[in-house]
Amino acid sequence: MKLIEQYKKSKKEIATLKNDLSLLREATNKKESHITYDVYRKKIRALEDERDNEVEKLEDSYKKAEQRMKIREEKLNIPIAEVGRIITFLKTKPKPVEIKNNAVSARDRSYKEYFFKWIDDFYTDDYFVIRACIAENDKPKNINPNLSLSAEKYIAIK
Repeated sequence: MKLIEQYKKSKKEIATLKNDLSLLREATNKKESHITYDVYRKKIRALEDERDNEVEKLEDSYKKAEQRMKIREEKLNIPIAEVGRIITFLKTKPKPVEIKNNAVSARDRSYKEYFFKWIDDFYTDDYFVIRACIAENDKPKNINPNLSLSAEKYIAIK
């Protein structure tokens, strides 16, 4: 009989221990959440706010410095662009041009010869002249003698 009594007693103690452990877990969780959310959450939030303010100040100062640098860079790029245009102009090779009876002939890379007919001078200066001209090109012409009618033929048909 002693064995049965020990069994019952052990079972009751185990149930009591489990109950005590469960109560201890609940109490620990309450204290832990109180410490985490009530005590330290405010401090953590204050530190996070302070950190965010410092980072924002740094970002603002960087953006202002970046804006100043961009303005300065734009001013410095003006002469660089001008020099680049001059160098590009100097690197270009003019096509050989021959003047024949108020017409100009020039050769392109494929050694085809094109003729230009000068029309008018737009601007004349001591250093340069701006002229307009008519030039032939390689574009196909939509001329079909069977379909096109000259003005004389058209008037005669009517």
